[in-house]
Amino acid sequence: MTLFTRTSAALAEVQASLAAAADTTPSAATVEAWTATLAGLSPAVTKLRASATETDPAKVIYKPEMRDKVLALAATFDAVSAALVPLRARAAEAAAAVAARRLAEEQAAREEQAAREEQARAETAAAERRKDAAEAAAAAERERCE
Repeated sequence: MTLFTRTSAALAEVQASLAAAADTTPSAATVEAWTATLAGLSPAVTKLRASATETDPAKVIYKPEMRDKVLALAATFDAVSAALVPLRARAAEAAAAVAARRLAEEQAAREEQAAREEQARAETAAAERRKDAAEAAAAAERERCE
């Protein structure tokens, strides 16, 4: 499989995934996977683009038809790379919102636990006061009877 074929296939996969996720906000992990794939393709696209734009007749390796295909691939690569920029921002915002919600839930749980503990302390103190009052009443009753 040639460099052009491998690069085209990998880019087509990312492009198809992007199209499938057009109406949603993909997870940060998905966007990072796409970004990593494009980062891996970048050297190949750069090499192909350089070969396609060669102006020295002695160094030209592509016929016009293949040159056009390579330049179209490079343009697609650029478009897909540009499309990932807002997705990265949206995924980061979504991840931040999830983290903020999780933090708020944890804080609410801590506050609820603290309220339960305070309630338990108050109930224990009230029970001790009742016990002390009952003991005092019993002691007073014993003194009266004596």
